[in-house]
Amino acid sequence: MHQCHTYQKKSTHREGSRTFIHSLIFHHFGDFLALLSSAAILLGSIFVAPRSSALSYQSTIKPQFTINDTLTVTVSSADIYINDLAPGQSDISNIIDITVRTNNAYGYTLTSTAGNGDTYKDTNLTNTLDGTKTFTSLATTDSIASPTSFDDSEWGYSFSTDAQATWSNYSGLPYYGNTGATLLAKDTQSAATGDVVNFKIAAKSSSVQTAGTYNNVINFMATGNPIPVTLFNISTMQEMTSSVCSATTTPASSATTFDTTGEHAGDTTFVPRTTLTDTRDGSTYLVSKLADGHCWMSQNLALELTASENVTAYNFSTGQTFNYSPAYTTQTTTGTAWEDNAGNGARSYGGDKDKYVGGTNIAEAGTISNTGGPYEKIGILYNWAAATAQTGEEAAAAGTSGEQVIPTSICPKGWRLPANSGDYSFSTLMGSYELPTTNQKQGYSDQLDNPLNFNRPGYYNWSNGILWGRGVDGDFWSSVGYSAKGAHDLSFYSAQFYPQDGDSKGYGFSVRCVAV
Repeated sequence: MHQCHTYQKKSTHREGSRTFIHSLIFHHFGDFLALLSSAAILLGSIFVAPRSSALSYQSTIKPQFTINDTLTVTVSSADIYINDLAPGQSDISNIIDITVRTNNAYGYTLTSTAGNGDTYKDTNLTNTLDGTKTFTSLATTDSIASPTSFDDSEWGYSFSTDAQATWSNYSGLPYYGNTGATLLAKDTQSAATGDVVNFKIAAKSSSVQTAGTYNNVINFMATGNPIPVTLFNISTMQEMTSSVCSATTTPASSATTFDTTGEHAGDTTFVPRTTLTDTRDGSTYLVSKLADGHCWMSQNLALELTASENVTAYNFSTGQTFNYSPAYTTQTTTGTAWEDNAGNGARSYGGDKDKYVGGTNIAEAGTISNTGGPYEKIGILYNWAAATAQTGEEAAAAGTSGEQVIPTSICPKGWRLPANSGDYSFSTLMGSYELPTTNQKQGYSDQLDNPLNFNRPGYYNWSNGILWGRGVDGDFWSSVGYSAKGAHDLSFYSAQFYPQDGDSKGYGFSVRCVAV
């Protein structure tokens, strides 16, 4: 019998790889048998083939070690000076080299200030003979090409990041303790030999400048950039921000393999995908970074609404959450007619929200499509008033004077309803996957499976309360109303593909949110 057991141990300390293989082999031999015959003495033996069993045990550990960040700043000279500045003249100092070295993969920012808060309490140059401050720093907002253009008794700095091929205009340094002037900002580690910034100062004296030595101190500080927060560093929908999504790798349109751990960061052949929790009700959703550069829900919203009870909604134009009180509780049965313009307020149907749809099948159970599989949860079907977190009157009025983007929705904080066209839209998303961006009278259903994962739950018919197109149609609200009764949506089935469709606001459609 052979058994093999493998376990992995993760360590944050520096350690090498250790692999232990233990094998125990047991052999059992049959007893020696002697046979005696009553008729005659017959001495013989029977040899029994040995029976053997092998037990093998293997354990493995995952090698891991940590290399700490290093960050150093080296200045080529302790002095920066102007010798023999004549009264009424301007001159430039020696050039010093500031070298930054770091193994921080996310880079650093090099800044500079003047003064030290102790001996030098401002950015002016002090005459050491009498303590007067007779050279005033340029303003931090100044940008002067030549020191000949300085006012009398002024000084400033200039720097170069391209081996002195070009120099910045002269400006004044901030005072010590304030945010320094940025000399170099990088988002990668330094070159093997370090990154070099050339730095100089200049001054212009007055015609009656007092003789003496004028000085202050200049400080240089390098700050390592933190590891960026990506999809894989957050756990809730409400933690999503534009910087979180931006820091997550944008996949190629051909990518169909999912990265669910973040270990493939930077590899565009993988689609970043994780599971986030909506703190409003504890529902979890698959979220993916897609080829349009945005983060999308890969499952339909399933937030239940309760009449006259507040639910937290979001306004992407202000970045603020607000309390939304829907007119009606989410239905669990069909048969109730809704108004075609959503004028009677938020309506929603959730009788099948935990069922799964795949192809033409509606199933009680299924497999959430983390790998582009056939089944996805149906979620809740909302009319446009519910999807946009509006009253019935607001929803009916939206778009009566032309297309109108509604910034509010029942999406979680940090998320919004897609637009009809342009950025954050179904249309642009489809274009990033080489699908039509305008309405087409042909189907592209298969292309919406993986990694887009748009499913086909059908819709709630406002006129009679019947569910239509289950397992055939996919309909998803946008944020744009265009008439008293109409709003845009994504609609598709076997014979049509409409990323800029238009339908009555009263229909119960699915909601997919995109991160702002």
